[in-house]
Amino acid sequence: MMDTTAFDRQVAGYTYARNNIEKITAGLDKNTDGIYFVSHSMGAAFAFGMEIYLISQGWHVRSSVFLNAYQAMSMNVSHKYDNYVIHVDYQNTNDPVLNYADYNAPITGNIDLRIRYEAPTSWESAHRYPIDIGNRFWDDLKRGKNGNYQYFKSFLKTKTW
Repeated sequence: MMDTTAFDRQVAGYTYARNNIEKITAGLDKNTDGIYFVSHSMGAAFAFGMEIYLISQGWHVRSSVFLNAYQAMSMNVSHKYDNYVIHVDYQNTNDPVLNYADYNAPITGNIDLRIRYEAPTSWESAHRYPIDIGNRFWDDLKRGKNGNYQYFKSFLKTKTW
């Protein structure tokens, strides 16, 4: 996937979801269950392509959290489906992968929450920071600990997950 664009990965995600819909939704009830995506780097566009397909098939995608999305400026979250999807665009401001050639530009369109945070780590590991710290990332996010997340708790109360 190194020589692909965000659009290429979005199409690949859409195609993957179309070809594997039964496997992806096995055990889920279309009327009551929601689907949640957490993606990182190049996987963000892939997950977004899956989201678009699943919504087009009547599935309820509840949220997509994009962690350090690579080539984010090529992703436009503005699909026509009113599905109450919560989109979170999280980027580490000291991520050298995103800062190369302005890849840290934001995802465009319908983003509910943009989080920018300088990872408390060396530049070599800033891109993987939210992955490497595991559950602590989510715990810190919920507590409003890392960066300016004061808004996050009140934001969660206004949304249906």
